[in-house]
Amino acid sequence: MTEHDAAWDSKEVQEIAAAYGIVVIPGMEVTTEIGHILVFGLDRYQPEMASMRRLAEIATSEGAAMILAHPHRSSAYSNYWTRSDESYGSLNFDFAIHGVEIFNGRGSQSENMFSAKVAHSLQLPGTGGSDAHHLVEIGECVTEFEDVIDDLDSLLGALRSGRMVGRMFKEGRLGHS
Repeated sequence: MTEHDAAWDSKEVQEIAAAYGIVVIPGMEVTTEIGHILVFGLDRYQPEMASMRRLAEIATSEGAAMILAHPHRSSAYSNYWTRSDESYGSLNFDFAIHGVEIFNGRGSQSENMFSAKVAHSLQLPGTGGSDAHHLVEIGECVTEFEDVIDDLDSLLGALRSGRMVGRMFKEGRLGHS
């Protein structure tokens, strides 16, 4: 569960998990100059995280994992939208990104396809996320992990190892990356 530029209160997360009998792992959706980055393993937001370079330094020092969220929404990738080929060879990072959100519940089919091409170009696994702003949107896109995820450490291990696949549920059908 992520929130824009804010960390969830650990007591609130524990209460939600207990009330519904589910595993809830908090994260943040940090706004940077290259777009939104989903970060797991940080317990506080700092304004300096708006710089991707600084966010990467903080995440690395604290052992967090980062996922590039919905790249189709970021102007940092807009020059790739019009390319007719699928080679985004100049697209790379010099910091650790552990995956790319390729299925976004609020994204169109063409936007999600673009995000999948970004993941392919970066040679990173794809994830799925509801990006839910309303209860009915929860679960439309998900990330399926190869391992059981029952706490933050298991999530971080799975994200770092790439042992995951993004999936989308549409009209009762399951699609994947």
